[in-house]
Amino acid sequence: KYFKKSENLKAPEVMSNRNYDLYHGVGGMLSVSAYNNSEIKDLLHAYAGGMEELGYKVHTDCNGESQLGFVSLQGTLVGGKRCSAAKAFLSPAKDRKNLKVSKHTLVTRIIIDKDSLIATGVEFINARGEKVVAKARKEIVLSAGAINSPQLLMLSGIGPQNDLNHVGIDVIKDLKVGENLQDHMLMTGVLLSFNYSQPLKSPEEDMFDYLIMSSGRYTNVGLLSSSMFIDVDSDDNPDIQFHNINIDQNHEEDIKVLTMKSFNIRREIAQSYIDANKNRHIVLTMPTLLRQNSRGRVSLSSSDPKDKPKIISGYLTHEDDIKVFLKSIEFVENLVKTEAMKSLDARLHKIELPDCRHFDFPSESYWRCCLKHLVSTTYHPTSTCKMGPVGDSDAVVDPRLRVHGVKSLRVADASIMPKIVSGNTNAPTIMIGERAAEFIKEDWS
Repeated sequence: KYFKKSENLKAPEVMSNRNYDLYHGVGGMLSVSAYNNSEIKDLLHAYAGGMEELGYKVHTDCNGESQLGFVSLQGTLVGGKRCSAAKAFLSPAKDRKNLKVSKHTLVTRIIIDKDSLIATGVEFINARGEKVVAKARKEIVLSAGAINSPQLLMLSGIGPQNDLNHVGIDVIKDLKVGENLQDHMLMTGVLLSFNYSQPLKSPEEDMFDYLIMSSGRYTNVGLLSSSMFIDVDSDDNPDIQFHNINIDQNHEEDIKVLTMKSFNIRREIAQSYIDANKNRHIVLTMPTLLRQNSRGRVSLSSSDPKDKPKIISGYLTHEDDIKVFLKSIEFVENLVKTEAMKSLDARLHKIELPDCRHFDFPSESYWRCCLKHLVSTTYHPTSTCKMGPVGDSDAVVDPRLRVHGVKSLRVADASIMPKIVSGNTNAPTIMIGERAAEFIKEDWS
């Protein structure tokens, strides 16, 4: 219900499916439409055909009944441009008399009465450097994300007692704030190259298509318009999603931006990607762990709100996560051998890592070594202010998103997820906002 409430589906290939309305909404604030990579249709057909050879189905809707297989993606797009939550929800409301947005502002703490444990206001530094206090008539809703929400709670005296004592903050409520950090880890070292022809357009032609026709490569989101979901532990639920990023042949600068800036890969290691791109198209087919066992945490580095918090990712601290990654890489090795992929001369490339050079390629030993160096974030942090009932000692908020033991304070963002969802966190986070809005209306009506 609350997923569908926000959505305004505008994807004909999805709406042609029978019973699409079981999974999608129409008429919401957030526009959802398809995007495509028509200029590389041969590549997409090769991936789809390879998946079918390995026993998986092809789906037109990544949010439909099943995701297992090769799926077409949709995005929050309007006319080829991103339709973010800010554009969809805030822009139409920006002139309301009961809404005031303070830009370029740093929230420093939530003011909580130590005796009554009631949240009474928010302290912040505005764009002019002035310290301001906004007082709450009814309640405060914290929606700063899975990193900054726990940071603000701890700066306000809500968090693990030992951690707060360590940085000199008085404890108002001892809760496991910042624990249970989860994220979708992805592996950037699975590199494929292909040999195929495609119609090439100049940047000027691409820009014309974008500005005048609202079409072409600049209307895409940076990933291939299709993805792959596989199940490696035979429980019929996806364990791995493959995010695929393609780069046309001989585009060294694009590779440097992707590897060195986006993934913080060193120049000498990025050379492997550059070499693979010489006269061949490349695709980073990146396995992304959807249901992780590893856990991290967020803590304060000091009591100064201007200092960034400490983020301990906890990546690969559980052996089962490593095993799932290894199985996903084995899947890619088999995918490359399918007739569909061989039709484009698909090749799997070794990334030259100094610490992994003595391992045979491909081998489990090499991939285990590679994982230690080339696992990165999908920027999907969650679960640091876990939702749970009163009896759950790990919970920070209750099922109505109210902070345990503190009145008039609610958290509404991805931090409240008890476990990370097995898919992109964008739609679930917007759904949390929709649900929180209903809770607030119910509580104050």
